[in-house]
Amino acid sequence: MDDDLPLAWRAPDVPRLYGLRTSWRYYALRALLGGDDLRLWVSTPELQRRYPQARLVPPRWFGPMPVQAPRECMRWGYHGSPIHHKEPAWLVPLVAEVQRQVPEAVFEIFGGRRVRRLFAGIPRVEVLPPRSWPEYLEYARSHPLAVGVAPLLPGRFNAARSHTKAFDIMRTGAVGLFSGREPYLSALQGADALLLGDDPLDWVEPVVRLLRNPDERTTRFKRHLTWLQGQVAQPGELERLLDAS
Repeated sequence: MDDDLPLAWRAPDVPRLYGLRTSWRYYALRALLGGDDLRLWVSTPELQRRYPQARLVPPRWFGPMPVQAPRECMRWGYHGSPIHHKEPAWLVPLVAEVQRQVPEAVFEIFGGRRVRRLFAGIPRVEVLPPRSWPEYLEYARSHPLAVGVAPLLPGRFNAARSHTKAFDIMRTGAVGLFSGREPYLSALQGADALLLGDDPLDWVEPVVRLLRNPDERTTRFKRHLTWLQGQVAQPGELERLLDAS
C-alpha cells in the first residue's frame, strides 16, 4: 500500500468524492483478497506507524534505466492525479513566472476542467487528460521532460506518501525538484535532488536555471541515475519477501 487508502475518505487534503471512491475500492479489493487474513505491505514508515501489523517494503525501481531528455528539450511539468488536490493551485504562480522568464518553455500537467481553469491565461501550458497507469507509463517514457517538479504540501494524506514521484520524474528523463519534507528528505539522500520550501516563488530560480543550463541538468541527472541504481529490485527479492511473509 503506497498511500493511506483506508482513510482517504477522511483526509482533509483529499477531495471528498475522490477520497470516498479510493477508500471504497480498497475495502472492496480487501474483501476479494481475503478480508482480515490479508497480509499488508506498506511503503513508508508513516504508513507502518498507522498500520502496525503491516510489513514495511520500500518502493523499488523495475525496468531499464531511464534516458535523459535531449539537451534542447524545454518542456517541464508536474504529473499528478486528482488526489493531488492542493498542488495544482500552488503551482500557478510558479508556472506563470517561469513561463514569463523563459518564452520557449512549455509546461504540462494532467487534469480536467478545474486544472484548465487554474492555468487559463498562462501561455504555453498543456493540460493533458488523465491516463490509466499503463497508458501513463507509456506516455512518460515517450514524452521527455527537461525538469519535473514534485511539490508535496502539508496534510494527513500527503504525510504518508512515498517517494515514487521521483521514479515518475526520472521516467521522463527529467531532473527533479522536490518539497523539502518527508518522504523526500530521507529517501533522496545521495540523489543530488533539489529540496525546496513551500513558497512557490522560491522554486522559480532553480527551474529557470535548469531549463537554461543543459550542462547542469546532465550533471544532476547522472547523479540521479547513481541513486536510482540503488533503488533497483534485486533478483529474487519478491520471492524472498513472499517467503518471509
